[in-house]
Amino acid sequence: MLVSILMPVRNESKYISLAIGSVLGISAIDFELIVVDDGSSDNTKEIIQSFTDPKVKLIEGRGEGKVHAFNSAFAAARGDFFILFAGDDLIESSVVSKRVEVLQAHDKAACISFCKVRMLSDEKKYDGVVIPKSSDRGAMTGGGMAFNRTFAECVFPIPSDLPNEDSWIKHFVEFMDCKIFHVPEIGLHYRIHSSNSMRRDVAFIDFSTQLARREKATEIFLHHYKNSLSAQAILLLTARLEIQRFRQGGKVLSILLASNVSWREKLSACFYSNRILYNIRQKFYSFFSGR
Repeated sequence: MLVSILMPVRNESKYISLAIGSVLGISAIDFELIVVDDGSSDNTKEIIQSFTDPKVKLIEGRGEGKVHAFNSAFAAARGDFFILFAGDDLIESSVVSKRVEVLQAHDKAACISFCKVRMLSDEKKYDGVVIPKSSDRGAMTGGGMAFNRTFAECVFPIPSDLPNEDSWIKHFVEFMDCKIFHVPEIGLHYRIHSSNSMRRDVAFIDFSTQLARREKATEIFLHHYKNSLSAQAILLLTARLEIQRFRQGGKVLSILLASNVSWREKLSACFYSNRILYNIRQKFYSFFSGR
């Protein structure tokens, strides 16, 4: 069993030594760390090259973005299982084997596991928050995912016009035939800082713009897979596209009156639909997001 850890990086000289060091602490399983340096202008590449362990493999990218870097890493990977990672985070080495072992008995079927994620930040409202709240579930977020090759071959390559990977992958989890497992232990320490691809410490208009780019995954997924989706799935995805348009237009009442979408999704869209509600959510981030 070989686990491929895919890590796109760009200008991560401040944190990347710690990130790679946390991966090299894995001892229970065989792994490779495929790092794609996406055109860094600092000394990120030189730091990566300073690690002489043959498990660390460097691919030099050309600044084509995070998703393209993930696609390049996957194309070079030899693994049976995959974990997504970032150059500013820390992996919990002792939990990696648990994240993967739950998948081993299902190598012919697409399957994925989710671990818990703990946030690292200089800001008190973020630091130490663990997601999700539920004690028996993991976080459906990029770094919290581990999946087998069967699942990976469904989702890769990720559409290059998307800014991130997890909003795309979540659609396969929800609408495609895959087995889902939860490892309710902290497997990733996610660092929040000013260079995150999805920044949380920004004004409403900037966050809304970031979110709109991520929301494109719904439209692309529906377009690509409409012929293989059930009528119910198409109805839900179409309703989500409508909710996204209402959110981007600041139409709170329209969101609340929309049909075919859960109240949880409606309330989430409302909090990101205008400055006042967004600021309330930011102020009480830990209450809404985790524990």
